[in-house]
Amino acid sequence: MLTAADPPTTKLDFFLAKHDVYNGRFISTPLAFEKHAQAACAFRALGAEARGAVPRLIDMYDRSLDWESQTLVAFALGGIGPPASNAVPSLLRSLTNAGSSNVSYNTLRALGEIHADPKNVVPILIKFLKNPDVNVRMKTIRSLQAFATDAEPAVPALVESLADEVDYIRKGAAEALKIIDPEAAAKAGVQ
Repeated sequence: MLTAADPPTTKLDFFLAKHDVYNGRFISTPLAFEKHAQAACAFRALGAEARGAVPRLIDMYDRSLDWESQTLVAFALGGIGPPASNAVPSLLRSLTNAGSSNVSYNTLRALGEIHADPKNVVPILIKFLKNPDVNVRMKTIRSLQAFATDAEPAVPALVESLADEVDYIRKGAAEALKIIDPEAAAKAGVQ
C-alpha cells in the first residue's frame, strides 16, 4: 500500500481540482495517497510486531519516492518504535540534508519514538531547537523528551527555550526539562 501509485489521470484531476481548474470531475485526494496513509497507520497499529518490515521501510524512506510518501514512511517507522532502530541513520541523514523548510515533522517524531542511539541523535536534535518553524521546534522538544535522561546534553538548549517567544514552546520545554533533568528544571524555575 505504501508504494501504490495513481494513474496519471487521477493525478491530473487532483492537480486541476487543487488549483481551482474545473475539468468536469473532482477527486478530493489521490487514491494512492489514501492508501499510503492507511498503510502508515496500520504499521503504527501493529507497532513492534511490524519489525519484519523495517528493512523494506528503510529502503522506501531512502529512495524518497516523494516528500509525502517519505514522511508517511517515517510515521510508520516511528510507530514501530525501538525495533526500527536500524532506520536512525537514514532518518538523521534526511534531517541533516533538509533545508529548514523541508524538515519532516514525522522524521523528528520518529526519532523520538524509536529513541535509539542518543549519542548521535540528541546533538542533531539540539540544532533544531532554534529552527524558525515553531512546529519543528515543538516536535524536536517532544523527541528530546522521549529520550528522557539520555537527552541530558540538550538541557542547556532547553533552558534557552524557556525564553522562546511562543508560549507553547516554553511550556513544552518546561515539561521536557522536568523529565530529562528535574534538578536542572528546578534550578531554571520550572514548577
